[in-house]
Amino acid sequence: MESEDSFLEGQQEMDRIIASWPTMASEHYDTLLEWLPKFSSFQLLANIIHYNHAHRADEYTDYREDRMFVAAEVVGMICLKFPFQAKHDFDSGMTLLSALRHVQDAAVGFLMLKRAMIMQANNKLDDSTLVKVTNKLMEDELMVRNPGLPEHHEQISAALFAGMDIELRKHFGFGIGDSILIRRKFIELVNHRFQLKLKEAKVNALPLIGEIITFRNTGKRKEESIISPEQIQYFAALKSKLMKKEVEMYCYSEIFLSLDQVYAFTAKELADFCGLSAELVAKFLDCFSTRFTSVARDEEVIKSDIILKSKPIIYADGRYIIPSFPLLSWCVEPAFEKYINSNAKLAQRYKDIKHDFLLSKGLEEFSRMLPEARLYPANLYYQQSASKVNEVDGLIAYDRTLFIIEAKGHRLTQKAKDGHYLRTENHLEQIIRDSTAQGVRVKNFILSHQDTAVFKTQTGKLVEICPNDYDDYIIVSLTLEPMGHLIPLMKVGNDLNYFQDAFPWIVSLYDLIVIADMIDHPILLLHYLKRRRQFLSEQDISIYDEIDILAYFLDNGLYIQHTLEDARQKGVSWMSFDNNSDAINDYYMFKFGKKTKLTAKPVYFLNPSYLKLLDAVAKANIPHRTELALEMLECGTDAIAKFLNFIHHCKTEFARDGKLHDCSMIVGGNELGLTYMCGPDKSTLDRTLFAHCQYKFDTQKSLSWVGIGDLSALPGAFDIQCSVIIRSTQPERYK
Repeated sequence: MESEDSFLEGQQEMDRIIASWPTMASEHYDTLLEWLPKFSSFQLLANIIHYNHAHRADEYTDYREDRMFVAAEVVGMICLKFPFQAKHDFDSGMTLLSALRHVQDAAVGFLMLKRAMIMQANNKLDDSTLVKVTNKLMEDELMVRNPGLPEHHEQISAALFAGMDIELRKHFGFGIGDSILIRRKFIELVNHRFQLKLKEAKVNALPLIGEIITFRNTGKRKEESIISPEQIQYFAALKSKLMKKEVEMYCYSEIFLSLDQVYAFTAKELADFCGLSAELVAKFLDCFSTRFTSVARDEEVIKSDIILKSKPIIYADGRYIIPSFPLLSWCVEPAFEKYINSNAKLAQRYKDIKHDFLLSKGLEEFSRMLPEARLYPANLYYQQSASKVNEVDGLIAYDRTLFIIEAKGHRLTQKAKDGHYLRTENHLEQIIRDSTAQGVRVKNFILSHQDTAVFKTQTGKLVEICPNDYDDYIIVSLTLEPMGHLIPLMKVGNDLNYFQDAFPWIVSLYDLIVIADMIDHPILLLHYLKRRRQFLSEQDISIYDEIDILAYFLDNGLYIQHTLEDARQKGVSWMSFDNNSDAINDYYMFKFGKKTKLTAKPVYFLNPSYLKLLDAVAKANIPHRTELALEMLECGTDAIAKFLNFIHHCKTEFARDGKLHDCSMIVGGNELGLTYMCGPDKSTLDRTLFAHCQYKFDTQKSLSWVGIGDLSALPGAFDIQCSVIIRSTQPERYK
C-alpha cells in the first residue's frame, strides 16, 4: 500500500511539473521580448551566433555546456517577428555581455521547455518501434543540426547534382559547385575576420597599458581616454603583470560591441572572398534569405519547419547574417530537389542518378573495407518465375560471405519529421521493409538452386553464383537519407515485422563512409556486423546512432555482457549508452583542417600484433579462414596478450632448432580452445595440427577448438598454411 501511495504521489508531482511548463516557457519568452529591443538586431544576432557556435579548437567534444545552434535559431526567429533595429543601448562590452547572458539563458530555457511540451503533446501511450522511430525523428528534427559530417555532405552533393548543373544554373543562377564554395568560404570569412579583431584588440591594448602606467606614475589621465576614471583607477591598482592581462581582456570584450562586423556581410564582401562574381553570390544569398517581419507575431518559433530551415540567411540594410551555420550547410540540396521534382522529366532523371550514385559509392566504400572481395556487376537481373523478372542492386563476395545490397534513395518527408506516424510508417516500408524483402528474395533465389543460380547483366551477360560457395548472406539496406539516429531503434525481433526472414544491415551512405574510414581490417567488418547484431538483440538498452555503435566497437568490441548482467543483478531494467563518437569527430576535425594538432584515427582496441595475425589468417589459402578468424576474435585482451607471448616463445624456439613447436590455451571459461603450431613443412603441420587439436578438443571438453599452422620463424611475420576448426555444434549463421 505504501509503494502504491508513493507511486501516486510521484505521478501527481510529475503532473504538477508538466502543468507548469507553459507558464515557465511564457516567462522565458517574455524575458526575450524584454531584452531584444535593447540591442541592434545584427549586434544581438552576431553575439548569440558567436556564443553558440564556439567550440574547443584543440579537441572535439559533444558537450558544449549551454551552447546550441538551435538557441541561436530561437533568437533569430523572434527577431524576424519585428522590424530591423539599428540602434542599441550599450556603451561597453562588459554591459553588453551581461545583457547577453539574460538572452542566452532565456533562449535555452524556452527552447528546452517547448521541446518537452512538443514531445509530451505528441506522445503515444505505447512502446512500439514505430512510435519510437517517429518520436525520435521529430525530436532530432527540432534539435539536431548535423545529421552527417558536413564535409561528406559536400562530397555527396557535388556528385549527386553534377549531372544536372546546366538545369540548376539556368533556374537558380548558380550550380552545386558554387554553392559548396560559398558555404565553405563563408565560415572561412567569419574566422578570418574574428582573428583580425583579436589582433586589433591586442594592438589597442598597448596604448591603454601605457596610459595606465602614466596615470600610476603621475596621477594624470588623458582627457580623450576611452576608459572611465573608475576603470583607470581599477587597472592602476593592479600589479603590472595582472594589469596587462586585464587590459587585454577589456579590449577583447570590446570586440563584442562590433561583432556584427565579423558575422554580417555584403554580397560583394563574400563574393570577393570567394573569388566569384557579386551577381552570382547575390543570387545565392537572395535564394536562401528572409527579411525582418517575415515571421508572424503569433507563429511558433520552435518547430520542425521554421523558415530558417529553408532560408537560413537574414537580410537587412544591405547586409546578410546567418544565425545557424549548419542550416546553411544543409539548405541547398532540398531546394534543388524541390525544383527537380517539380518537373517530371528532371525528376525521373534525378531518380536514376540518385540510385546509380548511391549504389556506385556504396560499392566503392565496401571495396575499401574488403579490398580482396569480388564485386559482381551492378544491377543484375534474375528470372524468379516464367513471368517475373527481378533485379538485385549489388552483390559482393568475401570468402564465404555474400553481401546482398539494395540501395534506396528515398527521402524522409517533412510530414514524417513533423511527427506523423502513418507517414513515417510509409517511409519505413519504402526504405527498410522493401529493401529487406528484396534481399531475402535474392537469397532464396540463390539457395533454391543446387548447382548455380544464373543472373544476367543489363547487356545480357550471364553471371553464375553457386550457393555452396557461401555460408552467410548479409542483406544491406543502403540509404541516401541520413538515418543513423533511427537505425538503433529497429532492433532484432522488433514489432515492425520486417525482419522475420533476415536482420539487414541498415546503413546510410553518410555512416558507411565513416565506417569504411575506421575499419582497417576486412575481418573487422564481419566482426562488427556480428557484434552489432548481438548488441541490437538486447531490447532493454538504447544508444544514439550507428556511429556510437561503431565507436563502442572500436573501444571494446561491443562486449557488454558483463555490464548487462551486473545491471540486471542490481535491478536495472533499462540502460542508455552515452554518446561516444568524440574521438571519431576529433579525427575528422584534423582531417578536414579544422584543427592543427595531429590527431590519430581511432583504431580497434585489440593488440596490433594480434590483428596482424588475424589478417594473415584471413588472407591465407586455407578453408573457412574467415570463420576461423572470427572465432579468434572472441578472445579477451588478457587472453590475447598471453597467447601472443606463447606464440613468440614458439617462434623463438622454431628459429633456434627448426623443429615443430606449439602452444594451446582455453578462453571464455570452456567455450573456445586455441592452438598455434609452427614447423618446417606443410604436410607435417597439417597432420600434427589436426591430431593435436582433436586430442585437445576431446580431453578439454570445450565447445569448439581452432588451430593454425605457421611456416614462418620470423618474429612478427606469419605464413599460415593450415588450419583446424572442431565444434560440438554448428555455428550460428548471420540472419
